[in-house]
Amino acid sequence: MRKITIIPVGAGQGQEVVLFDETKSPLPDACADGFIPQATRLIRPAPEIRAGYQAVFDRQNTLVKWNFTVLHTFATVDQCQDFIGQRPDILPGSGELYIYLTTAAGLFLRAYKTCFIDSYGPAADLGVSVRYRYALTLNSDYSLTP
Repeated sequence: MRKITIIPVGAGQGQEVVLFDETKSPLPDACADGFIPQATRLIRPAPEIRAGYQAVFDRQNTLVKWNFTVLHTFATVDQCQDFIGQRPDILPGSGELYIYLTTAAGLFLRAYKTCFIDSYGPAADLGVSVRYRYALTLNSDYSLTP
């Protein structure tokens, strides 16, 4: 079972916001697609005078892009519409991201100290459910404990 939360950093920034929770009762969230982070590195081509080819340099600067869609389900259509309407006001622009994974072996926690929410919004309104799309950018630094 997975759960993803983001906590805004700084004084007066707000409280923990749950992006995805398979443990939620009675109606758990479900991942619709894209639950795999993709890492990118900054590669810079550099033209050289009178050279046949450009030089290419690996500038490191690894970033992790993570786009995923969550199916949030509610007991009533009103609760679903409230979620859609209030979500932009609740989500922070950045914070610390925590990924919890509960397995038979126990609880696994990964904490990203810097996470930016690039974009978000409903992908499909399904009455008592909504497919909600999130796009995150994280640095590659993480710790297994916060």
